[in-house]
Amino acid sequence: MSGWKVITGPTSEQITLAEARLHLRLDDDGDSPASHPDDPWLLQNIPAARRWCERWMMRALAPQVVEFTLPAFDSASIDLPMSPITSIVSVKYFDGDYVEQTLGTDAYTFDDYSNPQRIVLAYGTTWPTTTVVPNAVKVRYHCGYSLRGDSPYSNPMPDEFRSAMLLVLADLYENRENSSADKMQEVCMAAQNLMLHYRLRLSMA
Repeated sequence: MSGWKVITGPTSEQITLAEARLHLRLDDDGDSPASHPDDPWLLQNIPAARRWCERWMMRALAPQVVEFTLPAFDSASIDLPMSPITSIVSVKYFDGDYVEQTLGTDAYTFDDYSNPQRIVLAYGTTWPTTTVVPNAVKVRYHCGYSLRGDSPYSNPMPDEFRSAMLLVLADLYENRENSSADKMQEVCMAAQNLMLHYRLRLSMA
């Protein structure tokens, strides 16, 4: 089976506290700097709303490092979840002697025009043989949209994703007594509709 996990999570979020308060119509308490009694809840659930949208779309909304694993090299290309991918860190595998090796960068190319993005076997080469173990192949990479304030602001996140995260956050806020931060029982359909066109579909078998 294939799978992925976050190795290094985002250090900042695409949604600020001020944006969350404004969307939820929460008036600040008049202090300087502005604050609200629900700020601790917002700080916990702004990342939860982002993660929910990321999992639904299979896209990374904030900069992070992800590792995608495979049981073997079994096709000429490897579709990668969590676009947009900004750079490949490494492709590692366990060889027939169960020794971890790093694949040379001349053995593959990164196709950032495909959807989903992928690494492709270089012309005239073959993938190495791997041992039969779970997660025999590991592809690690940087992914995610630029944060506002980044310099350069080279890959801005589509506005639809910000709106979708705010809708999910509002759903969590309004149903705190019967909704989990990470697994909502009822999906915000408006958020889904905003993200549907961008959803990645790839085989994870």
